[in-house]
Amino acid sequence: VLEDEEAGVDAESGDGKGIELWTKNGEDGAGDEKLGPFDDEETRSFYCDVPDLLSTKPPALLGINPNDLEKQKERNLRQYGGEEGDIVGEAMLVDEVGGTDAEPKEEAPTDTSEIVGDAEEEAVMEGDEDAEEGDAVENKDTPHYKLMVLLEQELPEASRRETIDELADRFCTNHGSNAKSRKRLYKTLFLVPRTRLDLLPYWSRLAAVLDRVYSDSTLVSELEQQMHGQARFKKNQNIESRLRTVRYLGELTKFRVAPPIVVLRGLRRCLEDFSG
Repeated sequence: VLEDEEAGVDAESGDGKGIELWTKNGEDGAGDEKLGPFDDEETRSFYCDVPDLLSTKPPALLGINPNDLEKQKERNLRQYGGEEGDIVGEAMLVDEVGGTDAEPKEEAPTDTSEIVGDAEEEAVMEGDEDAEEGDAVENKDTPHYKLMVLLEQELPEASRRETIDELADRFCTNHGSNAKSRKRLYKTLFLVPRTRLDLLPYWSRLAAVLDRVYSDSTLVSELEQQMHGQARFKKNQNIESRLRTVRYLGELTKFRVAPPIVVLRGLRRCLEDFSG
């Protein structure tokens, strides 16, 4: 009996090289393997088939010089490469964020910052833009006015794959070459309304499109800092904001914008303390 049990354990453990994250069973096992962790082809396509604007747009139109273009292509190959590049890409991303033991600086929120944090962030953002926005309203042909329309009116209504891809294409073509415009967009993506969780997959897809073109996004690092800061706050308040943060990071991980180690660090943080 013991021999049979040991044989069963050996069969389950396989070659002993690691832990299998998912197993697709069924009659069409070959087709399921191609889907990976996704349930159907439509879902797999949404998270994996992301437009590569570097291949379809002139680099000069995107504001990228030849040297940066080659570096970005190499980065994309490591991070979003084919089947052979997946494992290498994840390993490189772990190195970029400082390994499994390195954790980001935590933002320890106080009672006030936790409850009204989103409102304060939005107020700061609006305050910085008041001077420029006042001039832009008078002239609707200025790039700043068009950017504000895209961020404040069109982006919150983008709840379809085709719409978000069109907005990403338009932003990179018309505003992507300006570092300040990209920073403004990243800030808008970070301040997704906590009651609009339905936008997270689409805004994450937008972040994935931009991440394949520009490497200056701070969205993942800011969300991770916010997640660890919220974990230190023990009162059960502002649950919607906490759910938004962790679900946002989960969506970004599906698109491979956020490295898996980010989610694993968050999971470890939750397992270390069940009192909060």
